[in-house]
Amino acid sequence: MLSHGERDGGRVSPSAVPPIGERIRHERLRRGVSARALAREIGVSASLISQIETDKSQPSVSTLYAITTALGISIEDIFAPDGEAAGPAPADGAAAAPPVSVPETIS
Repeated sequence: MLSHGERDGGRVSPSAVPPIGERIRHERLRRGVSARALAREIGVSASLISQIETDKSQPSVSTLYAITTALGISIEDIFAPDGEAAGPAPADGAAAAPPVSVPETIS
């Protein structure tokens, strides 16, 4: 739900955005991927990866998606509280669909 300031066109304070750089760096290092290799794979500069990981820059949605896809994690993992990772990203990069229940038919 949007706060009053957001509805009125007010800006969201940068402190309201969770710092995601440390989580991205942790996941990148855990996989043994250099910042330069990650940058090359997703088509951005190594400098941008560094700025994102040190929370000096917030990635665009498309860049965040590219990073998480390249690292094999979900965007939810980046924002999950420490120790509560949502799990690996689906192999095709699509979000996992919730299970569907089918009602029994009455004959």
